[in-house]
Amino acid sequence: ELSSYHAIVACVGSGTGIAIVPESVLETVQSAGVSRHRLPRVFEQVVTPFIWRSADALPAVLALADILGSARFRSLRIGSNARRRS
Repeated sequence: ELSSYHAIVACVGSGTGIAIVPESVLETVQSAGVSRHRLPRVFEQVVTPFIWRSADALPAVLALADILGSARFRSLRIGSNARRRS
């Protein structure tokens, strides 16, 4: 688990492991020693869940949710009671 794509690609280049990164990342970093392989079509598009604790709905989280445009996200407000799972 690394905090930047540059670090991830550097580790892969040094033989430390493998990674799945957006192709656009490889266009912006030196990728010596890194081979590109396409994912099978079934994995080309995946859903990335956006999950956070209701009590931790910080302004940045709410702003991102608003940008994403989901009606469920827009219903959240800072200081609102935590939602309970049904």
